[in-house]
Parts: sequence; structure tokens; C-alpha cells
Amino acid sequence: MVRVLLEQHARIRGLFAEVKNAQGEQKRNRFDELRALLAVHETAEELVLRPIAKKTAGDAEAEARNYEEEEANQVLAEHEKMDVNSTDVASRLCGCAGPGRAWAFSEARPRERWGTRRSSRS
Repeated sequence: MVRVLLEQHARIRGLFAEVKNAQGEQKRNRFDELRALLAVHETAEELVLRPIAKKTAGDAEAEARNYEEEEANQVLAEHEKMDVNSTDVASRLCGCAGPGRAWAFSEARPRERWGTRRSSRS
């Protein structure tokens, strides 16, 4: 399962870049794909990783990750109502993938957090 989540992280990083650089209908299609993948990915993390995080890192860590994901979901929901090709959406999307979210989908974070569980849960 962790392998699948890591693969999704890579695809999400790629989709952020594609949305940022695309135009017109292609941008809308990539954004829709990104939004759908994020919904599936965040649900999987919540169901699979949050219980583990609560046991290993404590309730505060698990709640911090849930809060971070809720914020990102709100930003994506707001984007749904906007013209995805507008400059406002582009700058806000970059903010969604900014320091916190960029770290969330970086190579280091999942390996750091899941490294010890990867071999037993792959």
C-alpha cells in the first residue's frame, strides 16, 4: 500500500506542474485529474496511515496531517468554482502546492515517515 501512495505522490507532483504549465482544455483536464487523485490519495492516507500515525507519532501528529489535508481540500474545492485558466487560480494553485503541500508530496517526507513500515506494508 505504501508503494501505491508513493507512486501517487509522484503523479500528484507531476500533475501540479502540468496544471501550472498547461492552457485551456488541457489545463482543465489535468486539474480535474489532480483533484480526483488527491481525493482518492487523501482518503487512502486517512484510512491506512492515520491509525499508524496515531500509534507511532501520537494524536497531535495525526490531527496535524488531517488539518493540512482539509486545508488543501478547501483550496481545491474553491478552484472548482473558478476559471482554472485565470492567473488567480494559477497563483493559488501554486500556493496549495507551496511549502506545506510541496513538502507533503516531496520524495523525502513519505520515505522519512513510512520508511520503517514500507517493507512490511508494501
